[in-house]
Amino acid sequence: MATEDDNDASTMDHAFLLVFTAEMFLKLISSGWGGYIMDRWNYLDFAVVVGGWLPLVLSNNANLSSMRLLRLFRIATLVRRVKSMRHVVGVLFKSMMQVWLKC
Repeated sequence: MATEDDNDASTMDHAFLLVFTAEMFLKLISSGWGGYIMDRWNYLDFAVVVGGWLPLVLSNNANLSSMRLLRLFRIATLVRRVKSMRHVVGVLFKSMMQVWLKC
């Protein structure tokens, strides 16, 4: 039964990755590169999409389990229009960067 649940989770993960990838490309096409990088939330979208594709592309190379952390940011991309959520994610991102720089 666990393998069935794992397969369902993997299928959903791939489906969301495709949706976020399509969204990123549609934004790039509609606003151009300059317009796309003007919105800092698009940096997060870009990181989520690249972080989602890296383990699939490099699956038999280095251990990329830390890239799974970027999956958490998908939640933020879904609810980024909520102003209070923007603040929470911004603080979280700054904190993570500080921890990363100190390690």
